[in-house]
Amino acid sequence: MPSAIIGLGSNLGSREALLRAAIRVLDTHPGIEVVEQSRLYKSPALLPEGGAPQPDHLNAALRLEVALAPRALLTVMQRVEQRLGRERRERWGPRTLDLDLLHWSEGPVDEVGLTVPHPGLEARGFALAPLLDVAPELADRYASTLAALRPPLEVIPWAHAERTEDGLEVHAVDDADALALGLDAWLGGAVTGPTFPVAASDAAGFAQAVRGAALAVITSWGAEMIHGLRVGKAASAPPPIGAVSVRGGAAWLQFR
Repeated sequence: MPSAIIGLGSNLGSREALLRAAIRVLDTHPGIEVVEQSRLYKSPALLPEGGAPQPDHLNAALRLEVALAPRALLTVMQRVEQRLGRERRERWGPRTLDLDLLHWSEGPVDEVGLTVPHPGLEARGFALAPLLDVAPELADRYASTLAALRPPLEVIPWAHAERTEDGLEVHAVDDADALALGLDAWLGGAVTGPTFPVAASDAAGFAQAVRGAALAVITSWGAEMIHGLRVGKAASAPPPIGAVSVRGGAAWLQFR
């Protein structure tokens, strides 16, 4: 079975939540199996001369085993981008989600609108570093490019959850991604209680990020998994499913 390596990137919205959602959607496709996932990398956005500042990118790579031709895989990737609300407002502009086909095990691909290895790959350390995590056999080809990176890319931990005596403590790069991981755990059955805390660096900002993060997770699970889910702000009345309240400087997710 052919294998492929795809790159994932985001610098807009709930960045890690979108990457995690894309991985889940890809892995549910009958012709795709995600067999390996890279570390998570943070890098400055590439800007044209005089371009406005942008948020940092988060990037990762996946090794896939596929029962698809390269063109069909590209079509699936584009549909995943659309399903997760991809926004590319302008060239060189920020984007919610980017999926690129970086490597194809059966050799180079040169078709109209599809070139593999991805054009410009050798100049893009943010794509090469995660690629080599899942394809170390390609290291000799790209080692000199990575060695020349200044500054080196920053490796950051994927969001993760730890059970404590108070509930589920979530650690993430962005507060919105902490919410997304909490929703992930709830939808997947790992959290069954009505309430659990999420450690957030800015509880107020965390509450404001509810909708964007929830959208990424909700979309990736599919509407059939979450029929009736509502997302809103905590109020004096019993909160709707997915509400956030702030107690003692921490954000809490509440479910009915």
